[in-house]
Amino acid sequence: VFFTSSAASATVQGVELSGTYSPNSIAGLTLNGSTAYNHSNYDHFVGAACYQGQDIAEGCSSNASTAGIQTLSGHTLTRAPRLTAQLSADYVRPVSSDYSAGINGNTNFSSGYYTTAEENPVGYQKSYFTLDATLRLIRQDNAWTLELIARNLTDKLYGISGSDAGAPPVGVPGDVALWTNRPREFMLRLTVRPERF
Repeated sequence: VFFTSSAASATVQGVELSGTYSPNSIAGLTLNGSTAYNHSNYDHFVGAACYQGQDIAEGCSSNASTAGIQTLSGHTLTRAPRLTAQLSADYVRPVSSDYSAGINGNTNFSSGYYTTAEENPVGYQKSYFTLDATLRLIRQDNAWTLELIARNLTDKLYGISGSDAGAPPVGVPGDVALWTNRPREFMLRLTVRPERF
């Protein structure tokens, strides 16, 4: 059984900060950082579907005319973490008269959020960090760049979106079919700019 519902109203507000710093004392180093606070809440949402297995004590209506629905007024929107942040460092320096080498590290943080619209606790994604890195060799005239790219180095899997699954007894949260990010991966990328030759 699938439910389609609309929130009567929601308020989304927040603040974002970002900055870049290149110290004069270390040529070729660039630091970047950003963070965002997102306050996204339903103002009025009285017709949200209950998650599989949700009982009265957990907020699912027992009224015959409204059975299977719950009130999520004041709750955070689905897949809307309160806090996200990103920090990266990039360093490039010449290694010969013809080539430069570079290294880049990037980390991302997200606070927790529900992956399902019904707020099934099984589908709650806790806060997490991810880490990416890149090594590159660059010809000085930018004719080509060779990069070894590593994504999700810590092999952290996190839920992007989810939906209720299964039919458990009342009082036992059902399973969640979860869509996740990609696991750890490595790539070799060659970028060629023919006009530079």
